[in-house]
Amino acid sequence: MNNIVKIINQISAVALIIAVMIFVASCEESEKEKEKAPELSITPSYGSINFSADGTTAGINGVTVDPTFTVNTQEATWDAVSNQSWLKVTKQNNSFTLTAEAVDEMTVSNPMATVAVTGYAAKPVFITVTQDADATVYRNITGQVLKNTQEPFEYGTMIAANRWYAATDWTANAAAAANGNVDVHTNTNVAYNNNLTIWTWSGLSPTASITNGKLYQTVTLEAGTYRFEAVCHNNGAANWTAFLVAALGSDLPDVDNVTEQTSLASSPIYKVLEHHTGPISGSSLDQTVTVTFVVPQGGATVSLGFVVSTLAPNTQLMIRSVSLYVRD
Repeated sequence: MNNIVKIINQISAVALIIAVMIFVASCEESEKEKEKAPELSITPSYGSINFSADGTTAGINGVTVDPTFTVNTQEATWDAVSNQSWLKVTKQNNSFTLTAEAVDEMTVSNPMATVAVTGYAAKPVFITVTQDADATVYRNITGQVLKNTQEPFEYGTMIAANRWYAATDWTANAAAAANGNVDVHTNTNVAYNNNLTIWTWSGLSPTASITNGKLYQTVTLEAGTYRFEAVCHNNGAANWTAFLVAALGSDLPDVDNVTEQTSLASSPIYKVLEHHTGPISGSSLDQTVTVTFVVPQGGATVSLGFVVSTLAPNTQLMIRSVSLYVRD
């Protein structure tokens, strides 16, 4: 009996020793884990924040807050980065501040960004940032109001060199129509993709120069604020005076008169490059030209399009698309 008790006591002692060893090892492992993963946190500890559409106010659940955060970490260095260009992060000492740009008036959906706060080995902290959409945004009504609005533009009668044709659904005065207004030429170096055009070219165009060439569509619009856009490109010398125009009535004003009352709005179209040598499609050299105009109470007949005077041959204004928006 004494032998049995003695054996039991010995087993208990061994078990106790093993338990102590496991506990000590666990504590050592925990300390090592702490050394491996330094802590990182932010104060205040918001997981999300929202900015007003104009970017001037930050808030959470409708309560205005200061979008400045203090970073708490044992790490020697830390960083805070936004994944969207409209949301800026400014670092100062051990804190950072978020600032938001105003929402573009064309933005319909609520913008969203993520800010990642990181240290070398610390677990990162993320902040979800949203922004209110502009209460009054422009709605695309191109397909409801305009016709034949993007390349490849539809065309009808051939005008010049089996390459330039009359544009379907567009009105061209005699000066613009003389050389044709859709260019269907393609080759391995240049992809014109049936762009809309006003142009002159030595040895190709029936007329060597154009004065007040007009290419437009006439529509009836209700009272409201509108935005008319064109994506343009050019080839050759671009020795022109050219405007994107919105005008009251069923015609466009001459180049010298685009600022008169009949012109609701106009914007110059500038030269982009000397000569286009690569595909137009997807080119970073495209320019988007925009006019914003107001149609008075009762609505009005409005003409939307282009007026161009070319002063030399080898000049080609190319239009890839047009769009019309109304402000709700």
